[in-house]
Amino acid sequence: MQELIREKNRLRQYYKSLRLGISPQIKAEADNGIFLSAVQFLKDTAPSQVLCYVSSPPVEADTRQLLSYLLDCGTETAVPLCIKGTNDMVFYRITSMSQLKKGYFGIEEPDAVSCIPVEICEDSVCFVPGLAFDEGHYRIGFGKGFYDKFLASYRGISAGICPEYCLERSLPHEIHDMAVDYVITDKKIMYKYNKHGEV
Repeated sequence: MQELIREKNRLRQYYKSLRLGISPQIKAEADNGIFLSAVQFLKDTAPSQVLCYVSSPPVEADTRQLLSYLLDCGTETAVPLCIKGTNDMVFYRITSMSQLKKGYFGIEEPDAVSCIPVEICEDSVCFVPGLAFDEGHYRIGFGKGFYDKFLASYRGISAGICPEYCLERSLPHEIHDMAVDYVITDKKIMYKYNKHGEV
């Protein structure tokens, strides 16, 4: 177990360094490709509600363009607020990017004063961050455990976001690590047989 944890930590640092070393042009091209793939994915799935993290540059794949697109389309859009001292997240609906402010870990989060928490429905899509994903739809996250805990009881569709250069054949994972239903890269949308009966 300790060896697995050490390997995941090593990979976490490797992918952080890889992402930080990518040129701004390559990152911008990957981010735009991910946005186009995500838009196509949303057209295919037609969710009534979208849960989406707010990306933290320069490591994470950009989601701000996607969030702006969702708001412009009038889609019910909710972003997570992390509860300090726990591994819990509460998703709050936003209607404008101006409702975000710096929160836990310096990440932009919804302003709990001007936003209201949403009741998460099964007809929803949750975009999941990750430093790397593999062909089995497991991921190397940032090690805080928020999304693994959330996904354990989530009944909607989960979709990981990842640039193609951080996609691997296989990554180490533990019993509590949750695979996502789909992986969206700048090159493709990866489907798998999952709890929704899709292939």
